[in-house]
Amino acid sequence: MVKTEQKQQTTHFESECFGNDVIEWSIEEMLGSGVLVKVTAWVFPDMGFGADGVRVNAAITACLWRAVVSVPGFCESWWSVQGRSNEILWIATWALRRARERGSDVARFCVLLPTPDDNGTPEEALRIETEKQKGRHWIVISMCEEASLINACN
Repeated sequence: MVKTEQKQQTTHFESECFGNDVIEWSIEEMLGSGVLVKVTAWVFPDMGFGADGVRVNAAITACLWRAVVSVPGFCESWWSVQGRSNEILWIATWALRRARERGSDVARFCVLLPTPDDNGTPEEALRIETEKQKGRHWIVISMCEEASLINACN
């Protein structure tokens, strides 16, 4: 038996499946296509999202938006969409402040977010990151499993 040497070949999965063209979307384009939902009106100045008091625009992913606005029947009398959104934003600002202390503009945090079709635990892992595009400061909040999609778009 003759031993032959095998050459290892590297497969570039991304280029094989998706080609070499990378398409970058701006936040405005993601808002226009429905990937993100603008929630700047929910942000209060004292939340401190903007470093040094800079005003920020805010967006959440469409999937997170659907979870926020679908309040389960058993808690409709005491938990509103505004209450759920405020809770997410206040926890997000705390997480972002902690991340900035460590020199990062990205943070992960958890919230209780039960939905009517929830089959498991109502706890959701969320992610906040800051962006600056076209001179405008943004915060984008997403579910952690969506973060790679959003990062691929930026």
